[in-house]
Amino acid sequence: AVPRAFINMVRVGRLRPEDSTDTMLVAGNDLASKANVVIALSTDGTSTWRLELPGSVHTAQVASARPWLALGTRDGQVYVVDAVRGEILGVVDAQGRAEVGWVGTPPLLLVASGTSLNAFHVTAK
Repeated sequence: AVPRAFINMVRVGRLRPEDSTDTMLVAGNDLASKANVVIALSTDGTSTWRLELPGSVHTAQVASARPWLALGTRDGQVYVVDAVRGEILGVVDAQGRAEVGWVGTPPLLLVASGTSLNAFHVTAK
């Protein structure tokens, strides 16, 4: 079933070459619990995973070379999430209200913090 949430961010794409359909990655607030959530949805609206975060997501970007989702929150945290499994791979603290992006193969996480451009290497677990 489609999750009941106030959604304020959506990204869509094929996470792996072998996937036959796109995945919708959405973030917002769960209407029942009021928690900040990120949810992966199949094209029919079925939830494949749900992840609660302490901060509200305001920016997101999927890496083109890996199924990784970078999420910037309003409280300055940047999360890297395995977009297939819904697991946090890493967190970068104190980045301000950052904008996130990816470059290269393997992907390098770029974070524009408002005062600097920072780059981070990410490795899978």
